[in-house]
Amino acid sequence: MKRFKFVLLLFLLSLFATACSEPIPEGFYDYNKEKVEAAVNELSFQPQLPKFVPIEVDFLISDQYQDTETEAEALDVSFYTSDNDLLSIQFINGEAEGSFFQPEQIQIDEQVSGQYVDNTYAKILFWHNDHITYKMTYRASADDRQQQQNNKVTKNDLLKVAQSFDS
Repeated sequence: MKRFKFVLLLFLLSLFATACSEPIPEGFYDYNKEKVEAAVNELSFQPQLPKFVPIEVDFLISDQYQDTETEAEALDVSFYTSDNDLLSIQFINGEAEGSFFQPEQIQIDEQVSGQYVDNTYAKILFWHNDHITYKMTYRASADDRQQQQNNKVTKNDLLKVAQSFDS
């Protein structure tokens, strides 16, 4: 009887956890959060992480470094698709400045605004939150750029990912 109660309790807890977690919106994907969290745990600051990404991740690479201009601690996480599309998210300790040509001002949420740039090679969303700089860059594979199919990920997709960031 104790075993039955234990199994029932585990079942109910798993149902509750599933019900409480927000589903990933259609057209977005999960990623290996444990690997990214392990990289973040090596930092002296704690950036927020996205709940989902706009590409189906085949593999990811993280690289901790020091920004050469500001000497700030930083982390770059690069997500790749099987077609070699790239979503890169940089986390910089401090408020680094973006150097973009004619950026579009964009509202991420009620308190946070950012800058968005779309050029031939990349779509970039840049913002600051709690003294941390975030830079999310999407680059379609070279084949897609040559075929003018750089519309796999849109400005709204990047905005939705930015809005999903949490601790």
